[in-house]
Amino acid sequence: MIEGELTEANLGLDGADLRWISRHCRSVIHNAANLTFHSNGREGEPWRSNFDGTRRILELCRTTGIRQFHYISTAYVCGLREGRVLETELDVGQTPGNSYEHSKIEAEKLVLATPWIDPPTIYRPAIIVGDSQTGYTATFHGFYVLVKLAHTLVSRMVRGSTAGWLMVESLGLSGKEHKNLVPVDWVSAVFTCIFSQPKHHGRSYHLVSSRPPSLGLIADVIQQAVEAYSRLANENDAFLTIVSDDGSIYSDVTAENTFPRVWDLTLAGGSTYTDNEIDILGTYGGYAVFAQIQNTGSEAVKVRLNGSATAIFDLSGSETQVFNAGELSISMIQFDNSVSGASSTTVQVLTSVKSVCNS
Repeated sequence: MIEGELTEANLGLDGADLRWISRHCRSVIHNAANLTFHSNGREGEPWRSNFDGTRRILELCRTTGIRQFHYISTAYVCGLREGRVLETELDVGQTPGNSYEHSKIEAEKLVLATPWIDPPTIYRPAIIVGDSQTGYTATFHGFYVLVKLAHTLVSRMVRGSTAGWLMVESLGLSGKEHKNLVPVDWVSAVFTCIFSQPKHHGRSYHLVSSRPPSLGLIADVIQQAVEAYSRLANENDAFLTIVSDDGSIYSDVTAENTFPRVWDLTLAGGSTYTDNEIDILGTYGGYAVFAQIQNTGSEAVKVRLNGSATAIFDLSGSETQVFNAGELSISMIQFDNSVSGASSTTVQVLTSVKSVCNS
């Protein structure tokens, strides 16, 4: 195994490594990508990995004489287009839904325009989820943010709570939207089939589901999970539960009154704790009994909990910290991005807030 660095010329490899690659390798499978959705410019992620990294891989092919190129793109190069999208189409003037999609569109255009490789084989998978047989996943991006929120709800809701649809409504969705989910073992099998048969090379392929589930169906499945697995869902429970106007779920047991909240923050370069503040207690009159704090940008930031100088920690780019029930009751979360030379970056906070109210 030869380890390289995607952000360096020739991947940071020396002459001996390049000569070995030239002698022994006929094909490149380029699967490395950064899944950051929001960018502060092309010098940061996801552009640094998805576009510049792809360019460096292509330059490595030129240096080593490799002509067979297999590129893992995404079905979401379609951007915000509606209707039928063909595998032969790429940039038709569509608006990208986020920086990730934009970077993948530009990277795919770069691959297609490269003259020193054979016509590339491009794979465009939809949202890849866990194994279809076991459910196992090694990553927790995208769809799994929704699953983590569901896990929080399942562990706190009582029988009869509309947990699944509460989650959909709290995100401002109707339930009619669809999520095109494809299991990783199926994607791997399709990729292997195409890769191993040269007659299929030189084309683009959509690795997608022809029957994507609606968010309403996903909500129903989550509701079934609440009924089946919640530690509070007992047939002897006599809890009275209602859904309030703000989407909160209440029971007649104060300690069980929880509701989800999600924040996406952009931290300006040079900003301090007082500039980037989530006042949970002041806003909701309660505390977060669960918090997932994810640095969705590339810049390291400092995080302070409850305004305390003894509850400060560093959060590197793409790092996630989770605080579960019983570890800490969080009344406030603040961020500092004032390190010298720091550029703007983004964070996402997912919480389960415990209300002090009863139904």
